Amino acid sequence: MGYGSMFEKELNKLIESENNIECMKDIILNDINNTKQIKEYIERLLEFSTKNKLSRSEAWGYYFKGWYYIDNSEYEKAVENFMISYELFDKLNNKYEIAYACNG
Repeated sequence: MGYGSMFEKELNKLIESENNIECMKDIILNDINNTKQIKEYIERLLEFSTKNKLSRSEAWGYYFKGWYYIDNSEYEKAVENFMISYELFDKLNNKYEIAYACNG
């Protein structure tokens, strides 16, 4: 099974439990050197999580988008995305994952 189909399968599992974001993170990190693929994964994660009102997953999407922009030397965009991630984690009162957004 390719990462694309595995990604979609794991994406749908987020509806059952947002704890499945851990599998999504593994898929994204495993393909970290393929910036085109990573951007597609991130955009798909954000689209899916927004549509399905999955705030924690959406926060992680913005976190990864921040790193994508850092890797592409677009620092202002990176900060914007880390801040969105922070705000979403804060609304969830998720102090543990807020630390990721703060350390972006």
